[in-house]
Parts: sequence; structure tokens; C-alpha cells
Amino acid sequence: QTRQLLKLESLNSESSVKLLKCFLNSRTENLFYKLLVHPSVTNKDVVNFLHPILKIANRVPRKQFFIFFDEINTGKCLALFKEMFVDKCINGKALPPNVYLVGAINPYTAASLQSDSYQSEAFPVVFRDSYPVFKLPHSMESLVWVYSSMNRNA
Repeated sequence: QTRQLLKLESLNSESSVKLLKCFLNSRTENLFYKLLVHPSVTNKDVVNFLHPILKIANRVPRKQFFIFFDEINTGKCLALFKEMFVDKCINGKALPPNVYLVGAINPYTAASLQSDSYQSEAFPVVFRDSYPVFKLPHSMESLVWVYSSMNRNA
């Protein structure tokens, strides 16, 4: 029935409700979303991206929602990501328990600092080619998994 509904060129309210019911009763337990972060992404962009996902997650608590944020330390939303990843909330509102956040960062190390890097204690940043890489807030450092530390013999 789901395949038939998806083949329709346009959905009316009745077929939309049927499609939603098929989705809610499906065997799929996990839903995945991705946002590529870059210097022009704002807090508002992140919140607008998350709003419909969190709305559905609250209404369908038996489904698991995985949200992947790529290159989170290349945008200026680190305070918001800190709130989401560490405090498990967004703008002071708790994230649903069926929402799981995953993020990828670009390396920010002392060895990567170059003469074209800008440094200040308040807002440390490294520029790589044409994009900035910001230092993570201290409270997020324990969340970092460095791939080079993986042991292939384990």
C-alpha cells in the first residue's frame, strides 16, 4: 500500500493520512537526517532544520531519530551545538529521548595552527584553505573520538 501511495503524482488529504499511517506502522525503527554545517549556517538555520524532526519525534516516541551534523566546528553555532550535545536541549527545551545526535568535526590542533590563523582566547579559530575551523568548547572535548587512535588489531 505504501508503494502505491508513493507512486501517486499528488496526494490529497485522504491519501496523505493513509501514507502517514503506513509510515507509523512500518517496521522501520530508525530515521536518519543530515545537516552539513558551514560558515554561513546560523543558529536559526539549525533550529529550522530541527523543528520538524523534533515535532515528529515527540509525536512518534517509538521511532528513533538519528541526526548527523557534519563539520560542526566550521560554523558559528558552537554554543548551540554545545547545548544540544552536552545539555541535551535546544534553546532551553529538552530534546526528546528518542533523538540521537552525532557530529563530525575538522581537526583543530596546535600543530595545525599556521601563520594565516587567527587566535584569540575568546574565539580561537584556524583557517584551512577557504573555511574556518573553530575550537570546540571545553565541555564538548570529552565527546571527541579521534580516528587515528583506533586500534586495528583489537
